[in-house]
Amino acid sequence: MKNVGLYMDKIIVSWNINGWLPVRRDITFAEKLKKATQEIAFSDQQPIIIMLQEMISGRDCKYIDMLEKYFENYTVILPAGFDYHRHWKSIFSVTLIRKDVMRSYKLFQVDEELPNRICGLMADIDGIKTYIVNCHLVQIQNFRNQASWYIQERRRLHARQWRLLHEFLHENRESTVILGGDLQEGQDGENISVIKKDGYSMNIWDYPTAKNAFFKDERIDYLAFSPSAAKEFCGETEFIICAYNHELGAYSDHFPLYNLPMN
Repeated sequence: MKNVGLYMDKIIVSWNINGWLPVRRDITFAEKLKKATQEIAFSDQQPIIIMLQEMISGRDCKYIDMLEKYFENYTVILPAGFDYHRHWKSIFSVTLIRKDVMRSYKLFQVDEELPNRICGLMADIDGIKTYIVNCHLVQIQNFRNQASWYIQERRRLHARQWRLLHEFLHENRESTVILGGDLQEGQDGENISVIKKDGYSMNIWDYPTAKNAFFKDERIDYLAFSPSAAKEFCGETEFIICAYNHELGAYSDHFPLYNLPMN
């Protein structure tokens, strides 16, 4: 256990923050961001990487400014190709990396048609070339009162996202790759099985990550690591992925996830 401190310095967090407050609409998004800081900012060790889904920029990017204020020790990285000034009400995925460990980064796009949904980047983290893919898959569970053309289009976008994501993960499976986010599929799903077959280690726990009318007691949020990423960020022995949020339902209907690096 002599190297536990080394691995505890490599905590990674993923959380669907629910930008449009589907649970409690009396709570402002500014309050949710502040609460996210308290939930995520560990007292002893700050996470090395934070992946948030369903972020919104707000008019004049006020929420992005808040995020940078609350996480002042992090570089806030927005997805390539998404106009968050114009689409200030639209949700997007955003990734934060601690400034003291990141030497540089370069953005890339996985899906040009939905640039807000996947924040992809290659970061130099303490000299390690690391691909970080922060995803929010299109939701296809709730089509109440929707037109047939809308349903068809959403399903097309969902399938396209998965195809492009599988292609990227497969092509880069020998590299250091970290995947995180809301994948909208249970642990026994076909797409999750494909990721595992490509050699990626995925979260292990016995608790749901979402609690809403569409996913009851489901594990739909994930952290996944290529073999080299698991060795670097999770230690040599079996690692644990935990879900926590003692105020589930007050700020989001998703649990935040974090890896617990072991050695």
